[in-house]
Amino acid sequence: IVWQAPHTGDAFTTAQVARLNGDSVFDVVMGGREAALAAFNGSDGTVLWRVDGQAVAQTPVPYNFFTPAVVRDVNGDQIQDLVVAYGGDDTRLSSQSRSAGYIAVISGPDGSVLASHRTPDESETYSAIVTYDRPDGQEWVIFGTGGETHGGAAYRVPVAALIDGRFNTRFERLITPSATKGVMAPATLLDITKDGELDIAISTFDG
Repeated sequence: IVWQAPHTGDAFTTAQVARLNGDSVFDVVMGGREAALAAFNGSDGTVLWRVDGQAVAQTPVPYNFFTPAVVRDVNGDQIQDLVVAYGGDDTRLSSQSRSAGYIAVISGPDGSVLASHRTPDESETYSAIVTYDRPDGQEWVIFGTGGETHGGAAYRVPVAALIDGRFNTRFERLITPSATKGVMAPATLLDITKDGELDIAISTFDG
């Protein structure tokens, strides 16, 4: 073991790596239950920052942070930033209604919340964010909404629109929403049509 570090919630997400503190070693970002999202120094595991879920959204209970995507610098500090889904109320039964999740942009150097948006369909989210570049050079993210017993869909939006206030006019729905099942698995990207643009394969919870 090189190092180990405590996490404030169940660390069930996939770790992401990025250079966040200015040195040559990749640092580690991990999400988790009960608003657990933290960055750890890749050299020794010390905490670089933790995100307060209430800075993303004022919710009755802490939601969950899922696997984030590392994106290009969006605020001009020369450090990569992150896009992450925040959602899922563990206190609600499957038969009960669910509140909207959020898509948030997190500053790489200090963990501050640069932007936060409710999901386009006002559905819960358990989504791992996927990022990719379109042929014009714009960086986009893909995310899903809905869960095991509540409907949702998959969406994509330019990273720039998460910052410049155009989220609600720039997102694109990728699949027809299901009434009872959501999209939780991350999208897979590959050029099926050989046209130079990555295509998107999505697995929905209804199979």
